[in-house]
Amino acid sequence: MRNSSKQIQPSLIVELAHTQEDIETSQRLRYQIFAEEQGAQLSSANQNLDKDFFDPYCHHLVVKERETNKVVGSTRILTDLAAKSAGGFYSQHEFDLNALLPLKGNVIEIGRTCIHKDYRKRPFLLS
Repeated sequence: MRNSSKQIQPSLIVELAHTQEDIETSQRLRYQIFAEEQGAQLSSANQNLDKDFFDPYCHHLVVKERETNKVVGSTRILTDLAAKSAGGFYSQHEFDLNALLPLKGNVIEIGRTCIHKDYRKRPFLLS
């Protein structure tokens, strides 16, 4: 007897941004959420982007709608090696991390995480 169960296709894709266009789309989403929704004052507001000094050093993880390829969520990841090149982690400008930085092992900083308002309360399947 064959298994007749239908495989469900995930509606969202999670991947690292591969192009500058994907990164800028992520920065545009961040601007919409942090500046327009939450009222943050951003130095890049004249471009309708949330971008800063650390963005070029980060990996940008994006969540895309499978059917449209629209970016609906994002976060950025700064590795310890990239942070050294950047002169430190973003968080070091906000918090005292002196007790954490000497710890052994790999360290990453995850930040600027945001989800489009239409996707915050709905269940989705990810791939």
